[in-house]
Amino acid sequence: DALPICNWSDTTHWSLSSGGVPNGGCIPSQLDTVIFDTASFSAGLQTVTIDIVANCNSMDWTGVTDTPTLNIANGLFIYGSLTFVAAMNTVGGGSIYFKSSAAGNTITTAGQIINSSISFDGSGDWTLQDNLNTTSSIFLQEGTFNTNNNDINCYYFYSFTNLTRQLNLGSSAITCSGGWYISNGTNL
Repeated sequence: DALPICNWSDTTHWSLSSGGVPNGGCIPSQLDTVIFDTASFSAGLQTVTIDIVANCNSMDWTGVTDTPTLNIANGLFIYGSLTFVAAMNTVGGGSIYFKSSAAGNTITTAGQIINSSISFDGSGDWTLQDNLNTTSSIFLQEGTFNTNNNDINCYYFYSFTNLTRQLNLGSSAITCSGGWYISNGTNL
């Protein structure tokens, strides 16, 4: 049973299968795909709070019911893809770090307005599947970010490392209410 507020650190709520029994005290690592689905929540408006630094390979909310909330109160490190759905909410101001070294990662926000900063910190690549809206900043530190002709709204867009990175815009419009800062063009 999911509680109205379940912390990421609570090992009694993680299972190796949908609706399965808790997996003996382990929380997800960068090797684990985290799936929230119809068996993840037992009532409406329940919340999963990232109360510690959280790691996962990919995170997928496809199939959730009861309009759950993801509270990103701490750092979320994703080593693969991210899929949100319209039938959920996101809150919190912790940062989201995309850390993959692999190609073929995707990001689907499903209209969620993300209050977290978003940082691309791996040598892999990520492709937007829809528009990206954050009230915070986007950092392109390493890797390839393909906007896939989708629009982006953010506060700041930064790129200031000398690591290899690529931004493929297509026909995307990036609107930065705070500013656009590319302070180091080396390897960009």
